[in-house]
Amino acid sequence: MIRCKLSIAVNRNRRIIKSRNNIRDLPKVSGESAKYWENKFMDSLSTSVEIQKQYNKLESEIKLLLTQLPRNKKEENKLISQETKYLLDRRKSLYKGKRNKEKQSEITKLSKEINRNISHEKKKKRQKIFEKFISRTGALRKAYKELSDKSEWAVKLKNRRGKVLSRRPDIIKEATSFYKDSSNDISYRDEVGRCDSTSTDTEPEIILRSEIDYVIKTQKNDKAPGRDNIGNERQFFEVLFINYGPIK
Repeated sequence: MIRCKLSIAVNRNRRIIKSRNNIRDLPKVSGESAKYWENKFMDSLSTSVEIQKQYNKLESEIKLLLTQLPRNKKEENKLISQETKYLLDRRKSLYKGKRNKEKQSEITKLSKEINRNISHEKKKKRQKIFEKFISRTGALRKAYKELSDKSEWAVKLKNRRGKVLSRRPDIIKEATSFYKDSSNDISYRDEVGRCDSTSTDTEPEIILRSEIDYVIKTQKNDKAPGRDNIGNERQFFEVLFINYGPIK
């Protein structure tokens, strides 16, 4: 005899991936607004002596600036021409109404034409990219890299048996076991302890303005922002290149 029935609802935690379309547009700041934000950044650096407090204050000022900038326009798909867009809109309008044999045949005809156009435009773009890199450097490695639509998480990572790992769960499992064994190793812990003890005795070196400028210049564009939600766009350099001197 069944008296009751129990059920458990398990909520899966999915990773939230931010869209690139939500990245703020960072235009060139000039004139009075640039001077205003330059003074704000200077005040944030001069209010405290500790580097962490300076960074926290500067981070809050940059976030305040990002909230006042307009959003970036959605990037247009360069693979789709105006003719293909027109065909897509026409097929979309046919999907909305009731279908009959005539509409279904027209949808099939439009779909074939759309696929043919997209395939032709992809080949055309591929040829242009090859021509660009051949005329510039004569090599095709960067051309294939630009055309590839996937990125490997960890390239040629092997476990202790020499087997190449490509799946994310296997890589995480191997990394977890490595750090677990390292933490249990007494010699490794002694070496880490010696490094920590020596690092506290010496004072940190002064960070020069040239070093900061070099690090900012070498940042890549179109990368997802980190935990501070601050992107690496190069248009922001005009505001950050200020004569703040070395940070102690």
